[in-house]
Amino acid sequence: MHPSDPAVALTALDAIVHVAGSAGARDIPIADFFSGSAGRHDAETNLAPGEIVVAVSLPGSARGGVQHYEKAMQRGAFDFALVSLAATRREDGEVRLVLGGVALRPWRVTDSIEEDVASGGLSDDDIETLAARALYDAVPLPKNGFKVDMAGALLRRGIATIVAR
Repeated sequence: MHPSDPAVALTALDAIVHVAGSAGARDIPIADFFSGSAGRHDAETNLAPGEIVVAVSLPGSARGGVQHYEKAMQRGAFDFALVSLAATRREDGEVRLVLGGVALRPWRVTDSIEEDVASGGLSDDDIETLAARALYDAVPLPKNGFKVDMAGALLRRGIATIVAR
């Protein structure tokens, strides 16, 4: 499971990863940066051999709006999130919901749920339904089923936060 706090937040903000190597420089949208492939165990990223990250930038759309980040951790054990959520509502109304600690890469909630959150006017029941829809087809690893409930709680709080402000 991908435990990186910055990766989850940067995915919600649609960051661009700038890399350089012997073949030159290139920009990778963060959505394409993490491999997240169950069949690829040699790397967590899609960097080519010899490439390094030289910078990370945020698009102008990341400015303003409302951002929320929260993580659930095992008390007193370590700093890594068991589950985390980055939720953003941009000034143009677009919403991003990204979970961490639940997949091999930061996991973005489906567009249809983000669009429903962006439509606004959500009741507590609507928020509950959207969080449940986001996790409807979750297939946790053995002994990780508790993460589905944690993710649901984080989604409910995150959605409520970004629609309330």
